[in-house]
Amino acid sequence: MHNFIGTSTLMIALLLMTACAAPPFNHIEESARPHFESVDAYLTVPQEEIYAEIDPSNTTQAAGGGLIFAIIDTAVNHSRTNTAEELIQPIRDNLIQYDFGQVLADEIDSRLKSIDWMNARDLKLERSQDKDSFIEKFQESDASAILFITADYKLKPKFDALETTASVIMFPCIEALMAYQESGDNDDNPVEQKDNIYRNDFSKTIRLPSKKDKEKSAALLAQNDSTVVWNALVASAGIIADRLKEDLNLHEKAK
Repeated sequence: MHNFIGTSTLMIALLLMTACAAPPFNHIEESARPHFESVDAYLTVPQEEIYAEIDPSNTTQAAGGGLIFAIIDTAVNHSRTNTAEELIQPIRDNLIQYDFGQVLADEIDSRLKSIDWMNARDLKLERSQDKDSFIEKFQESDASAILFITADYKLKPKFDALETTASVIMFPCIEALMAYQESGDNDDNPVEQKDNIYRNDFSKTIRLPSKKDKEKSAALLAQNDSTVVWNALVASAGIIADRLKEDLNLHEKAK
């Protein structure tokens, strides 16, 4: 059984711990752009396979708390996860021949390189990431800035839609760009959210052919080698890449 729910939010958990009080985005100020001589870019797609989201049980919340209700929620969620895993397995088997991470990397790489002022280097695709590797990459970089992207893709609980997301954050590596950090605070960790000069999250949901119940919808998506799912993944990769390019070219600073 695969559990991607925690993995898919890795970068948010590691870098965006202070995000609860922060604006949802931060754009690169126009006056900062002449300082960009090069940008190192990394895309992390930590999951090996597509997964299906579940509707989590909220008995505990509805009852106002309590150990017994928490146990009920755990049991219900476990059952729903098992069901989702069984339903999605034929779709996974069909998609094993494809590499969504590479498709997304190619799309984003081409968009970044089309932004003249950024001078982006070849984007590097990785399959895992942790806090230490973010710091190590920052320390090893000789670029003007470093860009981290973490992507996730999943089928919705009713097997009627595909959702692709990307969390993006950029940190300055040279003093000239540090003046544009979201916060002027300095500490020993140079890759905390407040140190960024750009950040945003992107999401694209594509509706898929479906039936009245999720079992029939899953069976429908498994037909014809799950081509409809793969086509939706390819389309979502292009859309996410386009939105990222457009957003990077904005220069309205978060308030």
